[in-house]
Amino acid sequence: VPRDFQWQGNTFVIADGTSDLLTSSNSITFSLTTPIVDDGVYQCIYSSNLSKWVALASNSTTFSVSLVDSGDSNPSGWTNIRILSPRPDTRNDGGWVLRTNGTRFFVGGDVLRYYDLLGSNGVQPGINISNVKALVLTQPLVMGGDAVSNVSIQYSTNNGDSWTNAINSFTTRTTEIVSSSVGWLATGLNGVVSSVKYSSNGITWINVGLPSGTAFGPIQFDGRSWCVFAGTTVY
Repeated sequence: VPRDFQWQGNTFVIADGTSDLLTSSNSITFSLTTPIVDDGVYQCIYSSNLSKWVALASNSTTFSVSLVDSGDSNPSGWTNIRILSPRPDTRNDGGWVLRTNGTRFFVGGDVLRYYDLLGSNGVQPGINISNVKALVLTQPLVMGGDAVSNVSIQYSTNNGDSWTNAINSFTTRTTEIVSSSVGWLATGLNGVVSSVKYSSNGITWINVGLPSGTAFGPIQFDGRSWCVFAGTTVY
């Protein structure tokens, strides 16, 4: 089951939670590449600053999480295993978020940590969210997850050093956030009721008038319009 899909130019990379990555130069035929011998690779991302692919892998034997990078802009020749310390998540189910902003790499799990220039020592900023499930690195940075004190979305204006509560976020959980040229759209839960919210600035959120209680997600922006999927229906 695909956990992450990324592309850069004509290169496509899929992480499916196994020890291999699926790579393709034409999006039709794929081959396997193994970054490291580990339980699974769950996230991958291309860093334009480093001109390298970076993958997030987990090892249940040593209970470690590693960032590994490719030798160049092609997802091959993987080297430089970096054990993330402290570990960004106590689980081993691959429920992580990996994002890069310049030379800073963000890993969301039970908590949020960032690693500058792929350094081994992570910094854990103070956040008011548990189990980070979404992180968007347009300005401001916007993060979502399980709510603490009825707040499930926070934003940062200083590249993740500190985070501030958003206004009118979901009270229970934010499951997905997508940014575009016209704002942010998010799905989440108020209690057990699923709904959709929009923000023009990433700070203040308003409810979107879609049928309440529908199981929404995923969401996409096609360059002109938002697409909100709900089962077999697209809004």
